[in-house]
Amino acid sequence: MARFKKGWNATVDVDGEAVELSFRNPSNQELSEFLASRWEPGKKGRVKDQSHEARCEFFDLLITGVKNLEDEEGNPVTPERKDVIPSNWKSDIVFKKFENSDIEIKN
Repeated sequence: MARFKKGWNATVDVDGEAVELSFRNPSNQELSEFLASRWEPGKKGRVKDQSHEARCEFFDLLITGVKNLEDEEGNPVTPERKDVIPSNWKSDIVFKKFENSDIEIKN
């Protein structure tokens, strides 16, 4: 029987080394707020794309662990030092997990 997990992991390849990032699952409200924050109303009825910034903030909210990653000076990167993790990693990981569903609905 399938079972929900307490959290989830993402692996990023950096120069042949696997970096493992651990995350907690978001609450329903956190997920809803994230999804709503991706697009802001703009002028003249237009919509402003805020998705990159929203994904980075959501990543920062959920990250709980970092394994096998150091900054330029050799200091370990931790969830408390998440600001050194590149924003394109953050955005890509959140997009793949929460915006690109692998759920298949069968009729």
